[in-house]
Amino acid sequence: MLARQSPSAIATRVEDFTILIVEDHVVIAADLADAVQRSGGQVLGPVSRLSEALAVIATTPCDAALLDINLGHETAYLAAEMLQARQVPFAFLTGSEGDEIESRYAKIPVLRKPFSEMEIESCLRRLMASQRHACALIEKNSVTSKVVDGPQARIVDRV
Repeated sequence: MLARQSPSAIATRVEDFTILIVEDHVVIAADLADAVQRSGGQVLGPVSRLSEALAVIATTPCDAALLDINLGHETAYLAAEMLQARQVPFAFLTGSEGDEIESRYAKIPVLRKPFSEMEIESCLRRLMASQRHACALIEKNSVTSKVVDGPQARIVDRV
């Protein structure tokens, strides 16, 4: 179970973001959903099976995701691949201390169970910062050209 914090105790909120939760333990999934909602985010899910996660990722946009690595007898790596292909930041959740995370995901944040609400909030802030950074880069790298229309000039952005 997570230690509860009042919304006023959370310094930086993760407002207006949708977070996909993929977790097969019902109590942990509920605690994660509560933490996301208290931080001002919207919850997508929670889902507990890989097939459900893949269906949600394929059909519903989200800003970030929290993925339990081990979902019963399967892993969430295929969901991680889909999120990466869509440039959606995510973090892994795990109760294991071993080297279970594949090396290709070495730079992905990991929350080790049990985790506190403060750790969840910190992880969400990190994911949202990376999402904002990616959006800023896209905007910065868009091609801007000037279009003259009579005596007035308009700026048109093309990506």
